[in-house]
Amino acid sequence: MSAAVRNARLADAGSALDDYLGALLDEGDGAATATAAAIPVRLFDVAGLTLALPTAELDAVLDGARTRRRAAAPGGAVAGEMTWRQGRCQVIDVARLVLPPARAAALEADIDQRAPWRLVFDGGRRAIACDGVGDVVELDPDGVTWRGPAGRRPWLAGTVAAWRCALLDSAGLIATVEAEMA
Repeated sequence: MSAAVRNARLADAGSALDDYLGALLDEGDGAATATAAAIPVRLFDVAGLTLALPTAELDAVLDGARTRRRAAAPGGAVAGEMTWRQGRCQVIDVARLVLPPARAAALEADIDQRAPWRLVFDGGRRAIACDGVGDVVELDPDGVTWRGPAGRRPWLAGTVAAWRCALLDSAGLIATVEAEMA
């Protein structure tokens, strides 16, 4: 086989690969456009850290909700439950997930004193206990350092340098809590 014929075949293979990859990228245009839109999030504080949760996932923001403590697994991420809309809502102590173990162990045990706010999500089945609630802001997806699904922290969707916060992945948070309870 001459060098000219071999180069022509390589060029054809390169074109075919370019066409194939181009078609794959064209199929993904809708998803790329969807993620390119600004993401409205609610900022909130947990043990001195600023976190964010997309507002589309929030059902309510409550101040002063009382938590019935959970006897099993003290010090775990599930602090207890509260009543919301004639149902039970699991209260998640996110500080125990995001802080290093030594700092988490030093947290005050009374979740209602330490973190009086609740961000209700997951259709009212769960609530995040937090110290304070901030504004709703719009995140530019290009400004988020996105985390992969295989990371050590499945509850962390990414970090946002502009707001100095961590963006929570609610599905990952639920999975983490359920794994802890299993």
